[in-house]
Amino acid sequence: FRRVLFRSVASVGVPLLHWPVGAGAVFGQLDAVGSNYVDVTNANWPASAYSSAINPYYLRLRTGSSAGRIFLVDSSTANTTTRLYLNNEGTNLTGTSGDVYELVLADTLDTLFGSNTLLGGTDAGTADDVLVWSGASWFVFYYNTTNGRWQRDSDTVTSPTRGTFVLRPDRGLMIVRKAATDLNFYVTGRVPELSPIYWHQRPGVTFLSAGLPTDMTLATLALQTSTTGWQGTTFAIPPDSNADIIQVWSGASWFNFYYDTVNNCWQRDIDATQTNHNTFVVPAGRPIMIRRLSAAATVADSLVVLPPLPYVLPP
Repeated sequence: FRRVLFRSVASVGVPLLHWPVGAGAVFGQLDAVGSNYVDVTNANWPASAYSSAINPYYLRLRTGSSAGRIFLVDSSTANTTTRLYLNNEGTNLTGTSGDVYELVLADTLDTLFGSNTLLGGTDAGTADDVLVWSGASWFVFYYNTTNGRWQRDSDTVTSPTRGTFVLRPDRGLMIVRKAATDLNFYVTGRVPELSPIYWHQRPGVTFLSAGLPTDMTLATLALQTSTTGWQGTTFAIPPDSNADIIQVWSGASWFNFYYDTVNNCWQRDIDATQTNHNTFVVPAGRPIMIRRLSAAATVADSLVVLPPLPYVLPP
């Protein structure tokens, strides 16, 4: 998968998966689960290996009602030879016993970009910047060539390295390219074999990866039906405070879309006349920002189920 980063601001997602890798049972069936941990009786996992902050891992479910979801292995509690503790995002994992799982490496600033993929510099103003949405604001990272490490723009010399900061595969990034040349950015991996399921904030703003390495239209994404309680509005009412919104970065600005509940189509917030934007294309690898106004009654109400796969994998 290739993204070309021009001398501008680009929104980037990584729609490919790493292969299961590691020691012990990196692929198998969950024997027992708790609210925030999973057990595999004969896993033979090296103690602490999968809970390392330096080499973070995800557990990805491949069967069951949560198939397509990923959970970061918790680095604050060491894994044992048979148990992994997970960041469950408020989900009680007890319903996943017997499901098939795989363990995959998580990307970090160090592993995805290294020290020389992007332009480094002595501060965030001279280097290429990687922006990660925290849920409330942008975290700005850059490679500091003086200190030889990834830093936040607010860091000092005594701050810890940010190279192990996890770049979630279900989230998007913004990259501010300062170098005078374009960058061909290549990412290798496998295409998903089942539709991803993502968690997002309600109420709040979440920068989501579109999840699949194909172009998708707003009609195909169908967030008005694939998420619980999507709030639309009518064309005559301004959507800013009355509707949930999808934002797509155009390369120069954000395009804001809301769902018109009278005309049953997606429209832009700046449209002077009713215009059906169902065919607007979100390019492969382009993340989307979604803003939800209402609170979720349950964790399940905060899940985004991506559409069925638009391709068929060989058996």
